[in-house]
Amino acid sequence: LAADAPAEVRAALDGLTADQRPVPDADPADLPALLTAPPWTVKRRKPKAVVLELEPIGEPYVDEDDRLARRRERDDTVYEQEDRWMEESRRLVHTGNWRLDDYRIPEITASGPDDLAAQTLLVWSRPECLAYPGHSETIVARFGTAAIEGALNIARRWQAEDLPVQVFSVDVARFIAERFSRRKTERPAAAIWLERHGPAAATALVPDALGADRKRRKAAEAVLIHLARNLGDPAVLAAAEPYGPEAVAGVAALFEGDPLEPRGVKVPKPGPWAAPVMFPQVLLKSGDRAFPEDSVRHLVTVLALADPGERYPGLDVVAATCDRASLSRFSRAVFEQWLAVGAPVKDQWALTQLAHFAEDETVWALAPRLREWPGDGQHRRAVTALKVLGAIGTEEALRAVQTTADKVRFEGLRYEAQQQIDKIAKELGLSQEQLADRLVPDFGLGEEAARVVDYGARTFTVAFDEQLRPFVIDEAGKARKNLPKPGAKDDAAVAADAYQRFLAFRKELKAVAAGQVKRLERAMLDGRTWTAGEFRRFHVEHALAGLLARRVVWLSLHDGSTTAFRVAEDGSLGDADDDAFDLPADAAVRLAHPALLGDRVGDWAALFADYEILQPFDQLDRPVLAFTDEELATGRVPRFEGATVGTGGLLGLARRGWHRAYPGDGGLVPGFTFHLAAHQYLVLTVEPGIPIGYAVEEPHQKIASVRFNDHGSFGAEPVPPTAPLDPVRAAEALGGLARLVRP
Repeated sequence: LAADAPAEVRAALDGLTADQRPVPDADPADLPALLTAPPWTVKRRKPKAVVLELEPIGEPYVDEDDRLARRRERDDTVYEQEDRWMEESRRLVHTGNWRLDDYRIPEITASGPDDLAAQTLLVWSRPECLAYPGHSETIVARFGTAAIEGALNIARRWQAEDLPVQVFSVDVARFIAERFSRRKTERPAAAIWLERHGPAAATALVPDALGADRKRRKAAEAVLIHLARNLGDPAVLAAAEPYGPEAVAGVAALFEGDPLEPRGVKVPKPGPWAAPVMFPQVLLKSGDRAFPEDSVRHLVTVLALADPGERYPGLDVVAATCDRASLSRFSRAVFEQWLAVGAPVKDQWALTQLAHFAEDETVWALAPRLREWPGDGQHRRAVTALKVLGAIGTEEALRAVQTTADKVRFEGLRYEAQQQIDKIAKELGLSQEQLADRLVPDFGLGEEAARVVDYGARTFTVAFDEQLRPFVIDEAGKARKNLPKPGAKDDAAVAADAYQRFLAFRKELKAVAAGQVKRLERAMLDGRTWTAGEFRRFHVEHALAGLLARRVVWLSLHDGSTTAFRVAEDGSLGDADDDAFDLPADAAVRLAHPALLGDRVGDWAALFADYEILQPFDQLDRPVLAFTDEELATGRVPRFEGATVGTGGLLGLARRGWHRAYPGDGGLVPGFTFHLAAHQYLVLTVEPGIPIGYAVEEPHQKIASVRFNDHGSFGAEPVPPTAPLDPVRAAEALGGLARLVRP
């Protein structure tokens, strides 16, 4: 518009934008060609395509993993179906008169008796079968390669993410290539499959990449180029070697030419909202020159091309040319502008580009929004944002993913965040809890100055209570729950800034502290252990976690002996008699449960009282109960039978490790189970049962029985435990019941 406007209008527009461009533009001659005349603006003669007729190589296989092994532990729900249901299913198998959308087909194939499942597998595998994808992974776990065709047929009707990632065949590779190249929404799922089967997929797709079928050729080329960027050209060329030197040369030709030329993807055209004038300047590394407008447009195209799952080499050119801080500001501004114009789906690259030049401020801008998007009907966008945080990969980004997994109220997003955490932990060779240890922030509290709030005329010192809630102590030594607002005698600018920083710190700490307290209590109940080195690094020496570590009792497990100890203010260790304790370097450390402290629980309680130490959760005050010899011998726990309890209290058992049963006849929940050990459950049965969704209709319940069982089944005869019980699990199970029935 400005180009066609009168001179006075152009002058006015220049005046409006001058403040946004304080740094003069660089000479285009000083910029790399990617930012002045990129490959997509230059017409080149296409080389003649090599066409070969080759037969694909690739035997079907199923790539075993822990998840598939767990799926192989078959669900017993089909076996529990009524006899009439099973009889009807056998009749249908015998006659073959199935409706192809019959829900029993995948259920029997996944979990039914062997003789039926082997026959329904043939029906489930037919292309015209209308089964849903929910059972595919279980069926693959059960039948292996025999189930690949059926799983592929279902994914063809649905989408790439519904294909179990463990399966491979030539047809599967072709399906993945087609979805990767033609369906943008399915590309991430296809990329995950390619990451797992890369070399085998490359070998299977070489004939298509060099064949005469244009659609298959285009799809296979896109995959080979993707694999070359992620695995390297030599790996893809090696995958072509079984077809001979002519095929290797044909594949090598795909990688010739300008490495910055986009291959296998369409060059995006950012929308008109992405006008250079709308964004802050991008500076050269020297900081004294900025990108001219045309170069900003090319930069936007580079960002749109650079999918986080497939690194575009042009990003390295940009990173080598530009000031990193200005790039990060520019990236965030693009994202904010995209949101401001309604977040058009075709320009979703404005979200994914945040992964490339992110700083902590990027994470802080993205994380709160992604947790809100599912409530606005934007679940898929939120999942994409989670993947962006994973691609950023900094501790701050991973911490945001962890917080989402722990806190977000939308179950689908929480599941996706947990999957992301699982993937990251596996890549780092850590458990989820080990990763969580590494993501606890210290908020800079290791520095003494970080605990001082300076108002100029007066100062306050930040302290923490047993729940890590911050409070302040003034110069007179008086504790204040909140920091006072700046007064007339305070330095206005300094005090206002300090006050706002404290408010932000308190808000950020609240979520972290609550999560850390819950993690510690869960670690005590689960018997989690740390090495002595991990214990010192993540508890004793950590500026924030150390505040909690000093308020609980720990156990050292070494050479068959157990010693209880605590962490003092100075980081030294002491026992129940307040004598110094040296933690062996090869010891394992766990949180002490009172069931493991024996008759020294009182000594520890007295010691903590002497030092005025309040605990972040019930540890020493926790009730310690045990099963009697008669209860263990008979499998019955009669001490609670006949008690009348409130339905609300019963539902509260879920917070104490008990699991609510599935509704039975009439939609009534028959009770709760507590998992004591492998094949050892405690089963609580109540009468008349809790109406699902209408608990208030039955405000009281009678405890009908408390029994041991090997499968957590209701209505079954008691099965006494066959192995010694963990005293911690036993105490927790009985403690929950004792709280429930006490007056």
